[in-house]
Amino acid sequence: MSEAPRAKPGRSRLRSVLGLALAVVGLWFGFAVLNLTDGAGELSSGEKALRIVFGIVWFAFWIGAIVYNALNYQSASRSKKTG
Repeated sequence: MSEAPRAKPGRSRLRSVLGLALAVVGLWFGFAVLNLTDGAGELSSGEKALRIVFGIVWFAFWIGAIVYNALNYQSASRSKKTG
């Protein structure tokens, strides 16, 4: 029995579009959390540092996800045109 050819992982345009949408929601959620904690009253220096670390890690992750999915989308579009 022969198996049907499978799509290469990470090369689907639909996966890339869904990943981009999720990344935009993730960025928005991070902004919302930082905005909510900003209005929580007087924060100690440790809490401020935690907010900064959270922001750096959170936004670096979601911006990386946007770049990854955008590159996958372009790659999938190119391979669809040539293949």
